[in-house]
This record gives sequence, structure tokens and C-alpha cells, in this order.
Amino acid sequence: MKNTLKHLITAAVVFAGIAGTSLKAAETLSPLSKLIAEAQTNSSQISTDWKAYVRRPNLNTTNDAAEIARMKEDINAEVKTITILTDSRSQASASQGATIDQLVPIMEELVDNAADALDYLNGNESRLTEKECKEYLQDSSDTTTRLATLIAQIVELGNGRDKFESAKREMELSAINQ
Repeated sequence: MKNTLKHLITAAVVFAGIAGTSLKAAETLSPLSKLIAEAQTNSSQISTDWKAYVRRPNLNTTNDAAEIARMKEDINAEVKTITILTDSRSQASASQGATIDQLVPIMEELVDNAADALDYLNGNESRLTEKECKEYLQDSSDTTTRLATLIAQIVELGNGRDKFESAKREMELSAINQ
């Protein structure tokens, strides 16, 4: 009974230490962690932009030029993030590297999908009221949303890996100090 209580108290102390460490880590994210979070933000923004744009009743590339330009900027920001993540891969921790390895191909697919849809939009200005055109743009929007959701889940998984590794290190240090 005493051993069980001792283990419970030890577990509570370790958990409290981990929680404190996690809060401190969230306040001081590494540049690479911030970049991974930025990848999620960019993909979410692309998804939000597409959803909002496709739901408009009267699509018109001339009248919507500013909104289309903003979507292109969002896509370009994601391309830049992909490049930096890829270039930073060698400096990543094991869990960050795994996250980057999973993120980059999906980010590239999201960018390709959104860029293809923009090209289609610009190349089919006279057909924007047709059912087939609207369906294509809606399908593209749905795909972008699913990819952005997947990116968010991968980032969340990566954060979980980081927390696990941090907890593991804390426990190892705790065992050494006893």
C-alpha cells in the first residue's frame, strides 16, 4: 500500500513537472516549431479562403481580382514555408523531423490543388456560372479543406511526440537524480 501511494505521488510530481515544462515550452517555441505551426496556419488560411470564395453566388475574376491575389499570396507563403521546412530538416529533432517528413508532401499537394484551381478559375472565366465549373471549384475547396485538416492533425501528432519525448527526458533525469 505504501509503495502504491509512493508511486502515485511520484507520478503526480512528474506529471506536474511535465505540465510546467509544457507550458514553458509553449511560451518559448523553437523557430522550427513556430515554422511547423505556421504551416498549419497557412494551410488553414488557404482552406478558409477557398471555402469563402467558392460559396460566393457570382464568381467574377475581374471583380474578385484582389481576393484572388490574396489567395495567391497565401499559396506563395505556404510554398516558402515548405522550402524552409525542407531546408531545416537536418536541424530538426527526431520528432520534428518525423512531423516535417509527414507534412511536406501533404502541404505540396494542398499547394498544387489550390494552384490548379486558381489556374482553372483564370482559364475558365466565361464558364464560371456553369454547373460543371462550380462543381470543380467546390470539389477543389473540399479537397483543400481535407488536406488542411490532415495538416492540422499531423501538427497535433507532432506536438504529442514532442511532449512524449520531453516527458521521457524528464523521467530519465528524475531517475538519474534519485
